Amino acid sequence: MKQFRMLARLELINIFGLNEFKYMKDPQGRKRKGLLLFIFGMLGLMLIGYSVAGAVGLKELGLTDKIPFMFFIMAFMSQFMLGAIKAKGQLYREKDMELLAGLPIKGVGVVSARTFRMYVEGLLLWFGIYLPGMMVYCVESNVDILFFITLLPVLLICPILPVVFSAWIGIFFASIIAKNRHKILAEVILMIVVVLGMFVLYSVIMSNTGMQGGKAEISDAAREKLYETVRSSIIYTEEALPPLKAASKAFAETDIPGILLYVFVSIASFAVTVAVIGRKFFIISAKLFTSSKHREYQLEAMKENSVMKALLKKEAARYFSSGVYISNTLVGPVIAIAMSVAAAFIDIHKPIVLQGTTLSANLAAGIPYIIGPVLSFVAISASSVSLEGKNWWIPKSLPVSSKTVLSAKVIFNLLVLAPFFGLVELIMLFTVRVSLLERLWLILIPLVTIVYSALLGLMLNIKFPKFKWESETEVVKQSAASGLSFLLIFPVLIMASGAMVIPEEYRNLMNPAAFLLLTVISYVLYHKLCKVRLERLG
Repeated sequence: MKQFRMLARLELINIFGLNEFKYMKDPQGRKRKGLLLFIFGMLGLMLIGYSVAGAVGLKELGLTDKIPFMFFIMAFMSQFMLGAIKAKGQLYREKDMELLAGLPIKGVGVVSARTFRMYVEGLLLWFGIYLPGMMVYCVESNVDILFFITLLPVLLICPILPVVFSAWIGIFFASIIAKNRHKILAEVILMIVVVLGMFVLYSVIMSNTGMQGGKAEISDAAREKLYETVRSSIIYTEEALPPLKAASKAFAETDIPGILLYVFVSIASFAVTVAVIGRKFFIISAKLFTSSKHREYQLEAMKENSVMKALLKKEAARYFSSGVYISNTLVGPVIAIAMSVAAAFIDIHKPIVLQGTTLSANLAAGIPYIIGPVLSFVAISASSVSLEGKNWWIPKSLPVSSKTVLSAKVIFNLLVLAPFFGLVELIMLFTVRVSLLERLWLILIPLVTIVYSALLGLMLNIKFPKFKWESETEVVKQSAASGLSFLLIFPVLIMASGAMVIPEEYRNLMNPAAFLLLTVISYVLYHKLCKVRLERLG
């Protein structure tokens, strides 16, 4: 227990960078960190607002009794999916053998502290998703005082099972990678398969629920039809996930035996998970990370490369040496290819009448604004500076301009995405039938979106660098630059919604305007990057 308290404190002491912000003396650093914490706070408020709007939407449809299940499954699945993606990197870190193996610390203590951090991060999700929905449910339902007494303990218990499931995916990944000779390739394939699987699962669940946010003025007939559609979809989801249905029902109806059963299962499974993973923790950790082997090198004729080519080779070597880096940045391109193939099996040219309104959506019109963001969901450049880590002094001391070093990072990002972009466009030649003008925008808008994403990612990484890290996962999946680059690509997806519903004559004006806007923003970002001085960074 003493080891757990000490290690858990070390895990949580700087969660979200709060401790660093508290003791940071650099005014510019405090300003950046303060801005970042403000953004996190605003995102939390947006999440709460979305949850309240979704609950109100269900209430307006007369589905108040389905709010507990819907928000339980949303919080559960969100925590599970985010945890599964990060679990392997959270549990096993590259410097574990260097920092921990020589200390009188048991693997069980390390695993329990790290899973506790996963629990705390998940708990924040439940406070942002489940709690607002249940507050709306309380207002609209006749709940007794016992419900309010048990609500907080229930919230504290709910995140345990998603952590357990995520941890088992982490140990599954680690055990396969540790036994595989080609560790990086194995990690990339596993991560892409799992992320695609969760993406499909989440899409099926959310499409079946059909949850609407807010209050819409629709006719009684349309309301009744929408009510039946959403209710049948939720019932279908409940039947597909009976354990989650039983748990959410027990919490909503304050079924004490049911709640105690969930508590027992959660704590028991958590204890078993920590014991099993902790028992083999250092053995797997020692086998998990690649080690360099001595080889006999033969001296051959030296080759001369241009500065840019040498820098691109350096970026490629760093990129292809990290399974986390590759898998996290290639999931988007793989999804984009799947979407372009799926277009052959969906009638995207048939207008879809939006239920309860006179509007119709043209899916084909929104594709140019969807493909680009999906291809560049996580920009490679958003982690390229931070991953230099303690070696950042090398690019800073090179006898080349800062502009050249940074340009190489942007160009490498574009070179990696170029084959995927070309393949997607080639597939859509056969699966998306549009006019010549629309085909032009189908090429130009995704292209400029990719350039915008690469420049934006690098600029954010310069503004929010993270050179001190224990695991590449902290940089690639948990850094501010990666998260913000992901969020700031969403305005392009919002444009897709507009393009799908506006008339064709207005869309002919919107497409060049959007292309021009993204081009101007990209030019401004590049112009700012040219003024950056590496010696002032880090």
